[in-house]
Parts: sequence; C-alpha cells; structure tokens
Amino acid sequence: MTAPHKHTLTLYRDRAGEWRWNRKASNGRIVSDSGESYVDRRDAIHGMHTANPDWQELRLIDIADKLTTTHDTDDEERP
Repeated sequence: MTAPHKHTLTLYRDRAGEWRWNRKASNGRIVSDSGESYVDRRDAIHGMHTANPDWQELRLIDIADKLTTTHDTDDEERP
C-alpha cells in the first residue's frame, strides 16, 4: 500500500478554453498555480512538471479528461 499523497496537481481548462494547472495541499488550499494560461496542453504539462519537480510523487488529476492519472489509481493505459 502506498502512502497518501500530500499534494494534488490538477490540469484543467479555464473559461477561455486554455490550459492551466494548480497544486493543492492536503487541506485543499492552492499552494501554487500556472500563473498563466497555455494554448497547447503539452506546454501546460511541461510548465507543471518544471515548476513541480516532485510531480511524480503527487496525485495527478486531468479534469479535461475527467481522469485521475496517478499510477496507483489509474490502471487504464493512456493514449
């Protein structure tokens, strides 16, 4: 059994349809965010990974796909 995640990274689209991300602590408070929107999803993911070098240890949620992408909760292969 893995330890519970302390923080969650969420990738989502804003009202303008552009990509953003935020990082929430276990208490639900946002502790960091993209600070800007991205037209390309890949750029948002790159920015999220760059700003959060520990991203592989965090719970990852992609709201756009309505998927939780953390390896221990998502057994389905992603395209």
